[in-house]
Amino acid sequence: MKRLIFILGLIGSILGEKCTWDNCPDFSNDPGVVNLHLVAHTHDDMGWLKTADDYFTGFHNEQVNVGVQFIIDSVVEALKRNPDRKFSYAEVGFMTRWLEDRSAEEIQDLINLVNNGQLELVGGGWVQPDEAASHYIDIIDQYTLGLRRLNHTFGSSCSKVKTGWQLDPFGHSREHSNLLSMASSRNILGGAFFSHYGAPSGMCYDIRCHDKPIIIDPQFDNYDPQTLINNLKDYVENQRLPTQPHKHVLFMMGDDFQYENAEQNFRNMDNGIKLVRNMTNYRIFYSTPACYTKAVLAAGVNWTNKTADFFPYGSDSNAYWTGYFTSKPAFKGLIRQSSNILNTFRQMNTFASNNDLGEWTSPEEILERACALSQHHDAVTGTSKEHVTQNYEYRLLLGWSAVESLSQITMEQISRRLKGNTVSFPVQTFCRQLNESACDFTTNSNSGFTVILYNGNSQPAHQLIRIPVSQQTVSLQDASGNQVQSAWTMATFKNGNQINNPKISTYQLQFVADIPANGFTTYFVKVGSKNSEAVPFVETTEVKSHPKSVFSDRATSLSNDLITVNFDSNNLVSSITDKKSGKTYPLKQHFMYYEGHDNNGRASGAYIFRPQDNTATEVNPNPTLSTNNLEARQIFGDWVSQTIRLTPNRSYIEFEWTVGPLPKANRNGKNYGKEFITRYEASGIKSGATFYTDANGRQMIKRTRNSAPDYTYENTEPIAANMYPVNSRATIKDSASALAVLVDRSCAGGSIIDSSLEFLIHRRDYYDDGFGVDEALDEPGNDGRGLVVRGRHRIFITDPTTINKLHREGAYELFHDALVSLSPAATFSDYSSKFAVSYSGVASALPSNIHLLTLKQLSPGNVLLRLEHIYAKGEDSTLSNPVTINLNTLFKDLKVNSVQEMLLGGNSFISGSGSTSITLNPQDIKTFQLSVSL
Repeated sequence: MKRLIFILGLIGSILGEKCTWDNCPDFSNDPGVVNLHLVAHTHDDMGWLKTADDYFTGFHNEQVNVGVQFIIDSVVEALKRNPDRKFSYAEVGFMTRWLEDRSAEEIQDLINLVNNGQLELVGGGWVQPDEAASHYIDIIDQYTLGLRRLNHTFGSSCSKVKTGWQLDPFGHSREHSNLLSMASSRNILGGAFFSHYGAPSGMCYDIRCHDKPIIIDPQFDNYDPQTLINNLKDYVENQRLPTQPHKHVLFMMGDDFQYENAEQNFRNMDNGIKLVRNMTNYRIFYSTPACYTKAVLAAGVNWTNKTADFFPYGSDSNAYWTGYFTSKPAFKGLIRQSSNILNTFRQMNTFASNNDLGEWTSPEEILERACALSQHHDAVTGTSKEHVTQNYEYRLLLGWSAVESLSQITMEQISRRLKGNTVSFPVQTFCRQLNESACDFTTNSNSGFTVILYNGNSQPAHQLIRIPVSQQTVSLQDASGNQVQSAWTMATFKNGNQINNPKISTYQLQFVADIPANGFTTYFVKVGSKNSEAVPFVETTEVKSHPKSVFSDRATSLSNDLITVNFDSNNLVSSITDKKSGKTYPLKQHFMYYEGHDNNGRASGAYIFRPQDNTATEVNPNPTLSTNNLEARQIFGDWVSQTIRLTPNRSYIEFEWTVGPLPKANRNGKNYGKEFITRYEASGIKSGATFYTDANGRQMIKRTRNSAPDYTYENTEPIAANMYPVNSRATIKDSASALAVLVDRSCAGGSIIDSSLEFLIHRRDYYDDGFGVDEALDEPGNDGRGLVVRGRHRIFITDPTTINKLHREGAYELFHDALVSLSPAATFSDYSSKFAVSYSGVASALPSNIHLLTLKQLSPGNVLLRLEHIYAKGEDSTLSNPVTINLNTLFKDLKVNSVQEMLLGGNSFISGSGSTSITLNPQDIKTFQLSVSL
């Protein structure tokens, strides 16, 4: 069984005359009248125990015997039978499947029910998204896809979703509520259910339930109206009314995958309404979330303003739902990569101005749907069965293929326009195992290849690029035909058989690339060159480790032009030196693990993080160490290794860790998994119990260990209860120093000991935790040995006055990691004479505090644009100031002919907007539909 909290809100300004909120039943706010709102609904997970498609079609009914298509069919027919009946539906992803598979007559029936006020569309997202492990860019994208699809189907009136609807996420974030408010012209009213989003005890009339039907005809056996009335009165008078300041009682008449035989549900509710009206003074009626909210607001209650979020969620004293912040980390990383790919190539497709590219016909939508689906609260969370997770991954990779194919057309159109010719663009290849140093295209190339690097960020990229090659002798030219000076080759780092991939290259080409904002650039690689143009080959130097007592003064370090990373005699990081200020900051990093709890009591599993013991064990305090130019390579054992890397002219340290397969421990017949952490200790920062984590990649929220802002904290799980979702970064600071850790995927993080940050980066457990997935968190990996994960953290440690600038802008640099495509070898002179070698779609880089969040062609000449101010109020004396942007001068080639501002979801225009001069205040996101031409 999964748990929930619930958010209800009023979203949007509605113009319809017969929509549900304008067709509400008569309610009363007379103090003597109690109003009973029956809200019929179904909660339909888009994947969990079986895949989203199987849930929709009903296939694999031996796994779960439900089919969402039949739920929608049945609800439509039941609503048509009685105009008083109402229903609420949320998942646009399932609704879209139904619409694409039904006849015009059936679709018109559905449209009629929306427009006559019987069917209320709630939530509006493609899915009901997770709010902990999700990034705000993905949240916005999935709401945009869902809301615009509803507009496309139902028109612009009753399809305007008015109610936020989050039934089953495992806690709620402050940023998600903030995004809902930006998708709205009104504030958010929130509430929590009494116990669950299902019907009260004894009132579940679905075919999946076993409660008794309501019999209203006394001629039939088991006619017993008084039992229903007594149960209902007990629920209303003893349980609900004493807990709330108004006389409106919400009955959630639905649950997971209910209403497959909707007439059975509605017939019983019809009967119940008749009995209650005849035998009590209650005012009872079918209602919807919008009607209930409308009634509650009319009651004139003064509401409190909650500013904290709902993390971590604890359903009992040993069940803190903090494991899912990290569960299935490779999948979480794939989602983050997919978001970058989607947003980068949507920009490029817009700059190409393809006359055949439409919102509902573009291959982009395949990846948009897959990315949106992955935001479901049993997807990105890592809480679905393994075969379902693999299906999510498969859909994302299908989306990659679709967008990569479209990019070929895009690049050809941009190149032809810039060069004024009709030459076919070289066929591009995308290697999907570059993070494993594996690429057939480059390692099988005996002469060389051409590299295109894409940058979706609004700032120019200065990035270290790594390309697998088969030989150590390589030459490299940039987009101007110049030899690249900051380039070298080296032997590829491989820790035995940790990554079981025979295609891992022998060598790597590494170089520092400069890529224009919102654009691309080209590099030319020649393999096997034996002349002076070859980049240097850098040898690897092994560092011997010795006892501190003997070699305490031995210095091993890694340096670029800004910082030095110092290692101690145990081959661990010991401090960071800022070369400009001369200040040295103590910093230690450890790899450690907690053992996952066994099944004696609450087990550690996909949802729940529960250590068997609250003390972390260090993996190896004395790893091997080798250095190679700007890299230090550590091996902690056959299942843990790491590269610590610097980039020229960048002040961050990159920790690229490779963890897994996590080994099993067995004692006394019990198996014990590993909850694997990395801990960064900055002893010079006197942060105490205070630290900060981001909310969905945007706001920074203050956290305090062993404390809660609005309830009495009980320290039953001192580790798990002090972990929070980290989507992009976490920080600690004092008056003199600050540490920021940027992550490349969502994970659990906290400050379990003073002056430190630790992150749960991999998990393997052997028992189910009892919350419904009925499967241990034991991913097999590619070869069955267990999952191996490679990820990156970027560390800034500096003066507290500059840390906000570094982590704010650094987070976007990491999110927009350069994308790489490859084509056959070509000389610079021949290639540049035919093809565009470099391009930026913006006239100049945007101000450093402004981010181009979304750029998508809706149809030829119509573009969806989002711009955001990335700083919060007061974070920086200069960069937190408002910024004015002129849209007329934003793009290099696109001419802006007209502007209409929209709500965040891109589904509703803001009246009176039209100026091309816009001002963004701190943390603003503004959305526009532009009419453009070349």
